[in-house]
Amino acid sequence: MLTATYSLLAIRSEQKNVCSLLSRLRDYVQSSRRHEACIDARAMASLLSQLQQFDRYFHARKIERHVIPAVCCATTGADLLVDKLEMLSLSARRSLASLQQYVQAGDADNGHPTFCAVAEQYCDTMLDRLLNEDESLMSLIGEVLTREDWFDLGARFLAEDGDKYLSRRVVPPLVPLASAISGESTATY
Repeated sequence: MLTATYSLLAIRSEQKNVCSLLSRLRDYVQSSRRHEACIDARAMASLLSQLQQFDRYFHARKIERHVIPAVCCATTGADLLVDKLEMLSLSARRSLASLQQYVQAGDADNGHPTFCAVAEQYCDTMLDRLLNEDESLMSLIGEVLTREDWFDLGARFLAEDGDKYLSRRVVPPLVPLASAISGESTATY
């Protein structure tokens, strides 16, 4: 039971984080749209980069990599929902591809209003996907996943979180073995 609780907390925390990031990106896009004279080709490229980075983070989430496949294995009743989520992702990727074309064209003066509209469309599509995950998918996983499924998900989440923690830790440099045995210090002050 603790594993299921941990898994749900990890999913909810990740959902809350991604929703916050998306909200900030959307606010920035709307602000840029209102002040169209302030956005140039460099700002458009920067915004595109931020949206692409968000998209990579979004698709690397636990819910995307582990929960949705587990639900698909547990029931065929999720097929329509998963198809809808995939269609939303595809629509968002098309928006990113359009934004990439605007940036590559380098015509900030003529492309700005459309660029901002497409960027806002990307944000709205991703928000729609998040809402579908929260409203439909989260209720479905409680119904279809067994204790064994939750245990498996929890074990994967813990392993991933442990790997992330270990990769961020700073490991002190090792003292050469010979100097450690002889008591000599190799440090220079």
